[in-house]
Amino acid sequence: MKYIFSVIRKSFIQLVFCLQIFPTLFTKETLLILRLPHLFMIIIHGNVRIGINAVIYHEVTLGCIETRSFDAPILANNYMLAQNIVF
Repeated sequence: MKYIFSVIRKSFIQLVFCLQIFPTLFTKETLLILRLPHLFMIIIHGNVRIGINAVIYHEVTLGCIETRSFDAPILANNYMLAQNIVF
């Protein structure tokens, strides 16, 4: 039940704060541990893999160019991405 509430909460936040986060991106652990302190203009492609204990600030884009390949970033555990980062 806690997981379902988290998914609903993240979906609502996407609508309000202009976030584009692919729904199958997070594992159950990552969804509960991921921290988004400044929720505004965060875009994360579906092929990106995010580890646990991550902090992502506003105006961060993680993705790939789909016409060339589907290789997207794989981010390890315990990291922070500051604002205006594009991977």
